Amino acid sequence: TSNGLLLLERAETDTSAPFDWHNATVYFVLTDRFENGDPSNDQSYGRHKDGMAEIGTFHGGDLRGLTNKLDYLQQLGVNALWISAPFEQIHGWVGGGTKGDFPHYAYHGYYTQDWTNLDANMGNEADLRTLVDSAHQRGIRILFDVVMNHTGYATLADMQEYQFGALYLSGDEVKKSLGERWSDWKPAAGQTWHSFNDYINFSDKTGWDKWWGKNWIRTDIGDYDNPGFDDLTMSLAFLPDIKTESTTASGLPVFYKNKMDTHAKAIDGYTPRDYLTHWLSQWVRDYGIDGFRVDTAKHVELPAWQQLKTEASAALREWKKANSDKALDDKPFWMTGEAWGHGVMQSDYYRHGFDAMINFDYQEQAAKAV
Repeated sequence: TSNGLLLLERAETDTSAPFDWHNATVYFVLTDRFENGDPSNDQSYGRHKDGMAEIGTFHGGDLRGLTNKLDYLQQLGVNALWISAPFEQIHGWVGGGTKGDFPHYAYHGYYTQDWTNLDANMGNEADLRTLVDSAHQRGIRILFDVVMNHTGYATLADMQEYQFGALYLSGDEVKKSLGERWSDWKPAAGQTWHSFNDYINFSDKTGWDKWWGKNWIRTDIGDYDNPGFDDLTMSLAFLPDIKTESTTASGLPVFYKNKMDTHAKAIDGYTPRDYLTHWLSQWVRDYGIDGFRVDTAKHVELPAWQQLKTEASAALREWKKANSDKALDDKPFWMTGEAWGHGVMQSDYYRHGFDAMINFDYQEQAAKAV
């Protein structure tokens, strides 16, 4: 016996347990709404505030702001940071809400226009490198939100800049109705932010052929193939659906010919799926991104996700081999996904590249338990 002596052992250990994705503390940041580290990029591409409630405008958060907050996140115990997709979004706005009572920009990162560029509102490549390296120094992994199901809507800003689409206006009517810079248009009395669509001729085949091109998307515009009615071919929220199932070489999106700043290069034989997985895995290869959170997973064929996982995994191995001084460990690339309604069950997603799936069913079960 201990003769009444109470023996106590320290509860905490001197060394922390090795990182495990199954037990990660993941913090999600919608970057634009988090921390503004560089006010000079707040109105990139002619974007501006709406002077109202600023519901759907860019607020100024950026990659530099995230870096500034890494110590705070580390103090919270965060060891994985999931950030909204930092890729270049549509430059302009569409009507927001059912009433069209505000302009809705792609501040959330779900209307990607160019997967090879960072969106200027997020910052530049030096900002991204600093963020990833600084996070890794603190034991924090970086997850990108990624989308392969759809692109963004057609906006006046992009139509004017990249010379696609068609208007019902001609000659002096264009400047008179839309102004010098089309994206500066505002609704007049009796109009809403949806009313800009009234000026656009969505059935002009020649004009809309200059947008993504039929090899890339299906949409109810111009001469494009119409969206289907199943999860894989439908137009989600009227967004152009990317032909990720296509086995036909597509070339680059047509309007990239007028997009001088793209890093996209044509690759013989590549389909839209091949381009997307190549472009997304390149960020892993260049910066050491640790994983992806996949958006709208149920709306893309499972083999496409397996291809993304395979290419991103190879890219991270390459990065870790070339940057052994920066690599946190030798853990493989990690991927989780959003499939609406998925619960805590094994499914085909786990056999096609996903290491985990978000438990959407939890919100319903939690409500029932209250």
